[in-house]
Amino acid sequence: MTKLYKNSPISEAVCEFQFGQDSPWDFTVPEWYVFRGERTGILRFLEKYPFLVSLLVEVYPHIKEFFPHSLVYLTVATDPEEFGTDRLIAFIATDLEPDDALDALSAFDKKWWLNSLKRTQGKLCITLEFR
Repeated sequence: MTKLYKNSPISEAVCEFQFGQDSPWDFTVPEWYVFRGERTGILRFLEKYPFLVSLLVEVYPHIKEFFPHSLVYLTVATDPEEFGTDRLIAFIATDLEPDDALDALSAFDKKWWLNSLKRTQGKLCITLEFR
């Protein structure tokens, strides 16, 4: 039986992902996402909603396909329209012109995001940040 702790003693978790030889990942990239804000808060959110970890792994190559030179920042935010509803926000920081960035985001939506939206259970939002 698993014991649940009110204040979990885990402050950070390490996980391992294994990919086949035909994986599209570039393993020379040291970090796919940059945490913005409190790192432990983001890690706790991912611990609470572990299905987001696999989604973040899956979505990264799709983001890079449409925004190859952009960093992606993660933060946890409360939706001001739905009090108490926290979401993980992935900000794609782009240098593209606004029209080009919106076209790229639309193509990303059609290729991956719209088909995967239900799997996020309303806990992941992917948006643009203009540099």
